[in-house]
Amino acid sequence: MNKLKADERKGEKFLLSYKPVFKYNLIFCILILLTFIVGGIYHSFEEMKWTSKTTMNAAKWQIEYRIKQSIRLLESCAAQEQYRDPSLPYMDKVNSLNQINRHFGYMMIRYVDQNINVYSARGATSLASREYMQRLFTTGKVQVTDSFAAGADGVTLNYTVAVPLYWNEKISGSIFCAIYFDEIQRLLVGASRRSGVEATMLGSRNQMMSVTDKLRYGNSYLDYLGNFRLFGNTKNKIEADLLGGKDGGFWAMHLPNLYYSVYSPVENTSWNIIVTTDFWSVYWSQLMGDMPAVIIFILSFVLFAWFVSRYMRSQRMTVDSLIQSVQMLERKLYLDKNPHSLDFNEVLQLTGKGLSDSLTGVVTRSVFVSQVNGRLKNLVGSEDVAAFCFIDLDDLKKLNDTYGHGAGDLALKNIGYILREYEKKFDGLTGRYGGDEFVMLLTGLKNVDELRRVLDELASRLHFPLAEFGEDVTVHCSIGVALYKSVAELDYLVSSADQALYYVKQHGKGTYHIYSKENFREV
Repeated sequence: MNKLKADERKGEKFLLSYKPVFKYNLIFCILILLTFIVGGIYHSFEEMKWTSKTTMNAAKWQIEYRIKQSIRLLESCAAQEQYRDPSLPYMDKVNSLNQINRHFGYMMIRYVDQNINVYSARGATSLASREYMQRLFTTGKVQVTDSFAAGADGVTLNYTVAVPLYWNEKISGSIFCAIYFDEIQRLLVGASRRSGVEATMLGSRNQMMSVTDKLRYGNSYLDYLGNFRLFGNTKNKIEADLLGGKDGGFWAMHLPNLYYSVYSPVENTSWNIIVTTDFWSVYWSQLMGDMPAVIIFILSFVLFAWFVSRYMRSQRMTVDSLIQSVQMLERKLYLDKNPHSLDFNEVLQLTGKGLSDSLTGVVTRSVFVSQVNGRLKNLVGSEDVAAFCFIDLDDLKKLNDTYGHGAGDLALKNIGYILREYEKKFDGLTGRYGGDEFVMLLTGLKNVDELRRVLDELASRLHFPLAEFGEDVTVHCSIGVALYKSVAELDYLVSSADQALYYVKQHGKGTYHIYSKENFREV
């Protein structure tokens, strides 16, 4: 009962709790991770635009280079008389062009006469129905066609480049080469190797020709865009740019993905290349690139948290040791039988400023209320007797009026000292409730009889002389007591003890009374 329970602090929070430190560090960690995520999103948007443009430039350069190379080759052949002179045998021209083709790897290089007949080892075939040939003989300009089926099987796709032949300042025929469809396809695939990047080449009617994804050959690209929600551009504007040979770009959404596309015309052709980059591929790639930094950060946070928790534990041990030392000192002080020999200022400094009453040394009313609720919760289920006491210094006003406020202050100091002594003996809690009122919780009592003995002794101790003001100057206190029940709340205890105190005040003062609900009788 009288043992100090320094290691039992149920219901009370430790001053150096690690939880706030961990909470704020966790919030900081989450904010950093959110910064990584948001920063990754922003960087992904920039990366999408950069990737689309660089892929576009790479694909466009390679395809334009192949077309220019083909035009230069054909124009160099067209400058030679053996091809321009229509009177020379066509088989000589066919054999010569076949020899040239072995070095350049085209699907074919063919001679076309002025009647728009194409010659090969098998003979002549009319190309008069081909629009590009009609345009060439009409305009005399180089022609680069969209992909179409040609060759001996009539199904092999190719792109054709044709230049005119001139003899005596008139068109005497043409030389053309057929570029394999797969060759252009490989150029697109090679330029768009990154994950999430797709390249598409459109023909003169915005139909899809060579593609790197699962888009269907020959379908309208503008019809395909109807499946997307566009940002920063419209279908009509895109169509006008494609037909007008202008560069452009746009954002498009097709849940759950976001896309960025750029388009640009191919020189010497009526083609356009469109390169599209999707968000999630770039974003996950960005996250994987940042993952080492994220892992290092998380490990650093865990390591930091471990060091801080270790430091807090060491500080907690130090503070626990200090608290035990203070409690031992308090016990020694308050169990001393000669309170007049003690320095009250030294005793009162054992409690923190603002937490205890500067005059009496007991805790303030607000501190008492905040702590006593935790103590009451710890009493639930206990078989020991606990009591809530309301102590009032009798006739304080008369004492101050007769002997001055110094006498009242000295009386309150002594009362505070005595009450703290009982607080330590019975693992209780004492607070100053008002000017001349104190409250005290006593616990660990075996039964009501023991409580009576303690109250008898306490009432006697609180009846003492003030020798400094004369031997006949004495003070005494009235005590109202309420027994703690398992369902009792603090308000109920205060009200019951106050009623018991009022009973004492009406019946002579200087003693105690235990509140009983039944007809307000003493237990």
